[in-house]
Amino acid sequence: MLGLLWVLLFTECDGCSSKTNVAVFEFEAVGIEKDLVTTISDLLRLELSECDKYKVIDKGTMIDTLGEDLVVSSMDKAVEYSDSLGASLVVIGHMSKLGNKIIISVSLINKWEKERIYTDKLTSSSVEDLEIVVKRLATSLCEMKKAKESVTVETVTEEEATPRRRRESYHTVGLLVGYLFPMGGSYGKKTEGNWYEDTRLSGDVRRMPGGSGVYIYENPNYMAQVVYRLHGRSQSSLANVAFSGYRFLSLEDISPYVGGGLGMGWGTITTSVDSTYSEYSETWHYHINPESFDGLSLELGGGVMLFRTYDFHFLADLKYHIVFGGGIPNGFILSFGISYKKKSGGGCGCGF
Repeated sequence: MLGLLWVLLFTECDGCSSKTNVAVFEFEAVGIEKDLVTTISDLLRLELSECDKYKVIDKGTMIDTLGEDLVVSSMDKAVEYSDSLGASLVVIGHMSKLGNKIIISVSLINKWEKERIYTDKLTSSSVEDLEIVVKRLATSLCEMKKAKESVTVETVTEEEATPRRRRESYHTVGLLVGYLFPMGGSYGKKTEGNWYEDTRLSGDVRRMPGGSGVYIYENPNYMAQVVYRLHGRSQSSLANVAFSGYRFLSLEDISPYVGGGLGMGWGTITTSVDSTYSEYSETWHYHINPESFDGLSLELGGGVMLFRTYDFHFLADLKYHIVFGGGIPNGFILSFGISYKKKSGGGCGCGF
């Protein structure tokens, strides 16, 4: 804040004609050709001269005063040279190469306070991008704000336009099979009277086989599932679409997970069985009376994923499932299955 106030005191104001003298020294460089460094230093002087706050000291004047070597890297040396140049502010910079990238950092030094009142840096992904980088840094030095705040549609650097890397995510689809184990006869209870002697109806509906299709999205720590499942026995049934989220408890090939989700469920519940006796055929006839339901569903539970580092997974899980509709059918779903991500150009049509 003090640095900004100092610059404002020495910059052009309404009715004033004076500007603050600024000396821009050659950049110190590591692993970069001298001609390129000279070009960038000259370009910064040119861009900074467009700022109405500063009067940039001519490079020829600097050479006549200090000699051909204008490379300055230390603040003390820059302050010392500023006296000879009559500059109140001094700009020094550094260029370094990291792979194909060029990193440019600049500092604006207050001669009187002998401190850096502004520092910033930008990265260029190529030599061709350096012109935009220098323009941004000059604007930032003029406006005394960070380069990331001075961006315009014409000065977006290649580095900024490159999509940021993210942790890898993984998509698979698969098939699960298993059983729904109803709780408390919620999918059908034994009633008084005659029951068909098939064990499926000789008491509460206790076990409903079924299967589900599953889409899985996962990253290292979390997994999301979209499941469509069907379970049924006799006239009792469940159809369900659920959206669930789970947290992995391990990053290993065998990864337990816990979580839950919401969805919609609908189906039928066996409410009663009517029986009639045919004297003609001397046999009993049974009529099962189902009752339909639908509502919001909730599931909580967990499981384990095997072969997690492969393009196919084996899953085993146990979930408590309830539908808030009808007689509030609920129970535990035990399921097993596999999911698979097809390789690029594969033929199963189930990868992403």
